[in-house]
Amino acid sequence: MTIKNPYIVYSLPTSKIWHPLKSKKLNLAWQDIKDSFDNVTTASSQEPNSIQIQISFYRNSSDLEDAMLMAIPELMEDPQLKNLIKNGIPQQRLGVWEIESENLNSALQYFEKIQPTLKNNYDIQLYVHYAFKLVDPLSHNLLESQELISHFTFYFARTHTCLPTIFFPFSEANEDFWKYYDSIKQYFPFIIDEKYLKLARLKNGRPTSFKKVSRQ
Repeated sequence: MTIKNPYIVYSLPTSKIWHPLKSKKLNLAWQDIKDSFDNVTTASSQEPNSIQIQISFYRNSSDLEDAMLMAIPELMEDPQLKNLIKNGIPQQRLGVWEIESENLNSALQYFEKIQPTLKNNYDIQLYVHYAFKLVDPLSHNLLESQELISHFTFYFARTHTCLPTIFFPFSEANEDFWKYYDSIKQYFPFIIDEKYLKLARLKNGRPTSFKKVSRQ
C-alpha cells in the first residue's frame, strides 16, 4: 500500500505488547470499551472483526473442563467446543474456536462467570478484535485523510488487556494534533501513554523510520 501523507502512530514496543485495561472486572471493562467505540471510532462494540476462544493444553485441564461445562448453553453446548475441551487437539497445544458475532454477549457473560476461577492468563482466553477509523468525539465526523486502519485486540482472561495500534492522520505533532489527542484520551479503556506516540517518515509511499513525538 502506498501512503500519501506522514502520520502519527500509537503502538507498544515488543517489550510491553499489551496495555492492562483500567477496569479489572469484565463487565466494567466492557462498558469502558463500549464508551470508547461510541465516542471516538467508527466501530461498533457489538460488531467485532473476529472473536476467538483460545485454550492452552500445556497444563492439566481437568479444572478448566469442569468450568467450561458450566457455560452458557447457547454458546458452549456446541459439540465442536465440547470435543475441543474434553479431548484436546492431537499434536497441538493450542485450541482455537471461532465465535460468531451474534454470540459475543454470551461469550462475555461466560468469561465474566469463570473469571474468578481462572488461575492464570494462559489456560483460556477470549480474543476480540476490531478495525476502525477515528472520529471527532464532539461532532462524530470522520477525521479526514485517514489512509490506514487502526486496530484494538482485547484479551479477556484472569486479567484483561488490549493490544492497540492507532493511526492519527496528522503529519506533525502540532497544536491541532495535541488538541485532538487530549480530547479522546479519556475515552480509551486503558491508560494511553504519550511516550508511545511516533511520527512516521515516508519514502516512496512507505514508512522508513519513526521518531518519538513530544509536546513543545
